[in-house]
Parts: sequence; C-alpha cells; structure tokens
Amino acid sequence: MNGLRFLTALFPKTFREHYGAEICRDIQEMHREIQKEEGKWAANLYLMRAGSNVLQVALSEHWQQDMHMLRTQPATLIPAILLAGFTITGVLAFGQSMVNSGAENVGMLRWMNPGITTQEVTSEARYQPLKQAIEEVYHPSSIKILEFQRNQGGLKGGFWEHSRVLWVSVVSPQMVKEVRTSWVFPSVKEEIKVRFEQFWKLNSAERVQSFKVQMQGIVAALQVPGFDAQVFCAASPAVPATFMYQDQPEHIRQVKMHSMAGVDIYPAYDGEINPKMRHLYDAEARVWYTPHQQSSYALETADEEPCVEASHQIWDASGKLIW
Repeated sequence: MNGLRFLTALFPKTFREHYGAEICRDIQEMHREIQKEEGKWAANLYLMRAGSNVLQVALSEHWQQDMHMLRTQPATLIPAILLAGFTITGVLAFGQSMVNSGAENVGMLRWMNPGITTQEVTSEARYQPLKQAIEEVYHPSSIKILEFQRNQGGLKGGFWEHSRVLWVSVVSPQMVKEVRTSWVFPSVKEEIKVRFEQFWKLNSAERVQSFKVQMQGIVAALQVPGFDAQVFCAASPAVPATFMYQDQPEHIRQVKMHSMAGVDIYPAYDGEINPKMRHLYDAEARVWYTPHQQSSYALETADEEPCVEASHQIWDASGKLIW
C-alpha cells in the first residue's frame, strides 16, 4: 500500500491532513474484503481503479485551491502550479499504464480508453458500385458492408489517432461447392498440420493468379479512400461436416464448415515475405489474396456470417491493427 500513501501525498496539505489517512484506511479495508471474497486479481483491479480515483481527486483539489490562490495571492501561485503540473503528469502516466495493461480507466480518465465504433453502411449510395462488382462474381449473395473505427487509446492515440477499416462480408451459396465435408486426420495433434497443408495445396500460385483475375472488379471498387485497411470476405453458409482420427476411430466430431475467400488491402509490409507466401501478394505486398480457406465451428456456435465474426479479430490487445 506504499503506492497508495504516495498518491495521497499529492493532495493539497490541508485536504491531506483532514482526509488522507481516512481515504487510505477505507481503500485498504475494501481491498482486503474484495481479496477475501473475489480473489487477488479482483482486489488488485479495485486497487488500480481506486488509485485512479485518488489521482483525480488530487487534481481536482489542486485546481480549486489554485483558483482561490489566483484570486487572493497571485505571487504564491508558482509552487502550486509546479505541484499541479507534477500531479497532472502522474495522472496521465497512470492512465497510460492502465491502457498498456489492458485495464479500463474510469472517471475523468475514461477518454484514454480504447474504443471501437461500428456502422453498417450497406445501403449507402457510394457503396453501390462495390455491391454491383460483388454481385457480378458472387450471385446470389447476401452483402453486408461495415465501417469500423478504433480509437487507439492513451496518450499515443486518445482523441487524435484512429484506425479506420472498411469490412465487406458476403455469404453466397456459390461457395458451398468448395466445402469439404469429410476429414480424416492421422491424430488429433496433427489436425492443424493437415489443415495447413490443405490450405497451401488449395492456394497454389496458379489458383491465386486465377482468383486475382476474378477479383479485379471487386478490388478496384473496394479501394474506397479514407480507410487504413479494406477487407473483403466471402463465405458459404454453414455446412455439416465430419472429423475422424485414425489413431482414435471412436472419436468422431460433428462440426459445421464454411468455405471462405478473401482479399485484404492494407499499408505496405516492410518486412521480409515468407517465400512460401509470396504468391499470395501483389505488388509491394499491399494486397493479400486468399482464394480458398476452410473454417470449422462447433455445431452450437456456428455463425451464418463467419466473415462478420472474423471482423472482431482485426485489432490486437494494444489497439493496433493486426496488419
């Protein structure tokens, strides 16, 4: 609790003498109670939020005192300004540490938290050329167009830095013919390996090139200005499938499968491209083509719009675009 006593030391002297010890005692008692009933993690989270509240109270009290001194004793205000500056710096540093750790700021520091806003824009006129290009390739189809905006959070972003992504989700029965409904794996452990091998086999250089030609109209219409990335994802409706394992013949999994294809457009990639993946990219690694992918889901959780479900995974925990 030394950190808590340090935070209360930021209070103005008079306020600290009247309330500092009482605030520390109340927070310590609540911390012990939460730790006893809900565990150490919940107690530490409470302590972080209580620390944030203490910093905000210190800032508020200094502001009120400084305003009073400005009216009555202007010459004595310089030390108070320095202390207030130190307090503000401490508050912002604490808020940034909360963002970095994935915890949520409360109160006046709430503005520092990352956030995502989503807007469906399928019916907007400016996306009609994109819808027409999609329908020429995938017909019939159900189309959903979403705009995502992510506030990066903290001092590195806050109000000033955002990522904007255009996400296009298509569900078409045309994709059903690509779904593999029966899988036999050597073992449970080798399931992922076999499916990756199948991915590379189905996404050969020849097939990728054919897919690029097929997608030319969609890619051109997809490049709407004002976004950090544009994503096109087409999928089949969910189809029942069976997973079997040679080392455990009695182990049979019933799942639902989607066949998926996609195009991702994002800022140029600066690093080295794996030679095995090079044929999936076009010039300067700005566009990644995936003509064929199979995704499996438990029967009770299968989503008829897997592309929309995948859209929730485009940012990592720190708020940066995964790309």
